[in-house]
Amino acid sequence: MPGTRCKDLLTAQAGFELTVTALKYSALFWIYVGMKKDSLLTLGSILSAAGALIHGVIYWSVTGTTVLFGAGMVVGFGAELFVTSRGWLKHHVTPAIVGIPLYILCGWVVTLYVAIRASLFLFSGWEAALFAAVLATCYDMVVDHIGVHLGLWSYTGGPSGPSLGAVPWWNFAGWLLITGTIEGIIILFL
Repeated sequence: MPGTRCKDLLTAQAGFELTVTALKYSALFWIYVGMKKDSLLTLGSILSAAGALIHGVIYWSVTGTTVLFGAGMVVGFGAELFVTSRGWLKHHVTPAIVGIPLYILCGWVVTLYVAIRASLFLFSGWEAALFAAVLATCYDMVVDHIGVHLGLWSYTGGPSGPSLGAVPWWNFAGWLLITGTIEGIIILFL
């Protein structure tokens, strides 16, 4: 049908605009509540994740959205637990599950969701997954410094090597590897 492509593009454009707007407000909210920490930061993160979840269910399949949120939460939690249990990273915000703040888990899934949504506008398949991983890692390269500066977390060890400000290289390598893996799994369900 001739109008279907146009409607799909309009729906995609509206979804992209909603995603970008949510990301902007999420970043502003992070900066604002970073000074207040804990309950407001957690609430804002939960609301951001809920917004991404609702958006995903509306514009994606329920299966793809479930895989993204499930894998994002489980693998994000595992990655955070890996570095905190080794004493490489310390979080300073509650509420937390085994030392991993709830807002961190929400942050993982929102970042994954926004990155893959944006990537799918330019690429498809594995190219979209790879670009999403790079995009998510670049986002972390900016946001991680803000979190350290606001005292939300601190790096306390880990493998030696270069760092970008107060953030060690292994954090970014981990982000690239983990988000690439999760985004690659998600692509299989879209």
